[in-house]
Amino acid sequence: MSQGESHLDVADPLVGRVLSERYRVLRLIGEGGIGRVYLAEHLGTGREVALKVLLPEFAGNLQLVDTFLEEARTVSRLGHENIIDIYYGGRSSEGYAFLVMEHLKGLDLADTLAESGPLPWDRCRGILKQIASALSLVHQHGVLHGDIKPANLFIVNDGRRQDFVKVLDFGVAKAVRVGTQKPNDDRVPILGTPQYIAPEQVLARSTVDFRADLYSLGVVMYQMLTGTVPFTAETPLAIISKHAYEAPVPPRQLRPELEIPASVEAVVLRALEKEPDRRWRDMKEMGDAIGRARMGAVAPARPPSRPQVQFRMEDPVVLRSRRRKQRLMALLAAGAVMALVSVVQLARSLAPATVDVKLEPDDASLMVDGNLIDGLPPLSVPRGAHQITAVRAGYVSQTQEIRVGPSDRRALSFKLVVSPETGLEITSDPEGALIWLDGAPVLTTTGAQAETTYIVTRVRPGKHKIDLKLASRAWHKEVDVQPDKVVKVHGKL
Repeated sequence: MSQGESHLDVADPLVGRVLSERYRVLRLIGEGGIGRVYLAEHLGTGREVALKVLLPEFAGNLQLVDTFLEEARTVSRLGHENIIDIYYGGRSSEGYAFLVMEHLKGLDLADTLAESGPLPWDRCRGILKQIASALSLVHQHGVLHGDIKPANLFIVNDGRRQDFVKVLDFGVAKAVRVGTQKPNDDRVPILGTPQYIAPEQVLARSTVDFRADLYSLGVVMYQMLTGTVPFTAETPLAIISKHAYEAPVPPRQLRPELEIPASVEAVVLRALEKEPDRRWRDMKEMGDAIGRARMGAVAPARPPSRPQVQFRMEDPVVLRSRRRKQRLMALLAAGAVMALVSVVQLARSLAPATVDVKLEPDDASLMVDGNLIDGLPPLSVPRGAHQITAVRAGYVSQTQEIRVGPSDRRALSFKLVVSPETGLEITSDPEGALIWLDGAPVLTTTGAQAETTYIVTRVRPGKHKIDLKLASRAWHKEVDVQPDKVVKVHGKL
């Protein structure tokens, strides 16, 4: 055992202990946001395994523990060669929640990219096809991984296998039903990593399904080809906002010197569509497209450097610093996502309602709570109870009461009747002439045709034609009826 490993044994309380009377912890080999990964030995068989142990500060969170252990139940039923094998999940008598997994030799994709920079397309294609094949089976079982990123994609190089992929960390995976409003299990929200998260995972959209993994794999593919993720910013919240609202710079435009094939770029950009319906239909279709994309030029690689993973294992100071940074980044990312969700929910709760209004006559005006409204419908009103009134000079006003909530959309219809105070008082010389209004006979309440002297009420404001007839004599005139006035008309036959 090296001197560095001795320091790690002293620094970590689990190293050297036996969990559940079966697994002796040998050394720490990695750490994530909520757990650590150890190399361990099965006491009965001597087989080396990896133990993923939930950090002690989270052990009291029963909901989180249940989600952590559900990873074993989720993965154990999948049975794909490119998915990490999890043999067992449980809690030790000391209270540690842990998973027993196969021990892999190699580097995760994050460290691979850190060492090599952009990868040539012939190498990218082989890696990506394996990832797509694994996730296609995951989706067929109704499971969304939810956190596809290079750190969760392990590249096995153990002498027997070269660039063999293992998909890791189903800790936030959830069962989903395609096209439903939300996942089956509402206990834990689907959260990912800001640099790789799909827009619908944080925005208040109708559906989060397997197509979120297509977006995340598109981000990984973009990074493998160009050496960087599509969106960077100083805060996680700013990165998430870019995922939601900004278009990525096409890979060929970002790195023209790498000569990325156009067919490869097309695969990436379709996976990175903001709307899920515009992406590939499923992971199998995306995998087939990756396989068909033609070979491209080999990207220049940076000179190899010492594997960072070895340095992290041997230097306890660097390891502790990395732990603190990972925890801080995890807290910042979680806080940013929660803040964005809160802002969206607050905005929706404050959003005004929309009221569509149909008016007859169409030149009537509208009042909301006694205030005259400028402009035409639809109306924008805050949540709560309101009185909507339609008014028009010469007509009887009409009021309707409504109660609306945030973002509601309502429809109202007003049909105003002419005021009884708007009309004509018609006389003639000689008296007794029959009255026609706009070519139609004016009738009395008994059904007989009206004769002068007579007051015709509820005549709409505007221009009208009056005809008077008596025996063989006739008289006609055009009059302008004023709102809320009885206009006197006298005809001399």
